[in-house]
Amino acid sequence: GYSSFANLAQSRPELFSYFHPSLYTPEACLEYARSDMFPKEVSGSSEDEKVLKINGYQVSSDRFFLNEEICIEALKHSSFLFSCIPEKMLSNRICEFAVKQDCDNFRYVPPQYMTPSLCEMAVRNYEGNIKYVPESLRTYEMCMEVVERDGSYLAYVPEPLKTEDICETAFNETPHA
Repeated sequence: GYSSFANLAQSRPELFSYFHPSLYTPEACLEYARSDMFPKEVSGSSEDEKVLKINGYQVSSDRFFLNEEICIEALKHSSFLFSCIPEKMLSNRICEFAVKQDCDNFRYVPPQYMTPSLCEMAVRNYEGNIKYVPESLRTYEMCMEVVERDGSYLAYVPEPLKTEDICETAFNETPHA
């Protein structure tokens, strides 16, 4: 037999989704998140409706034990699950991990978790992320780097940072900027 639901989740993760959420424990949920059986899909037609479901039950902190470690393990399997993690469960570590896994996740990072280093990393990996960076965190260096790659992003450079150098660089990279 199995000494705990966590042992069962580790040994036979394919059975996890058949148990009622009342049986889920933090340990079992962590083992399940580490398994290859963890769902890699979400349901919902729009960004606002996206939810992760296991056996028809919505994954949430009150039905499926979510904590930082479980969220990180889930993101290792599928980085797009970041958009399904309830905001109250997010942390700087989870946000940074999600953006490292896939820079497109930056659009889902709430402002309170946007640090200068996270913003720099996101913009370095994809210049289009500058539109999600709060203006107060946009630096001259970040803006210059973005317009060097694509001058059309001059539109996202805050007015005080639109120096002659940045504007000239933008126009040289994209004549219609």
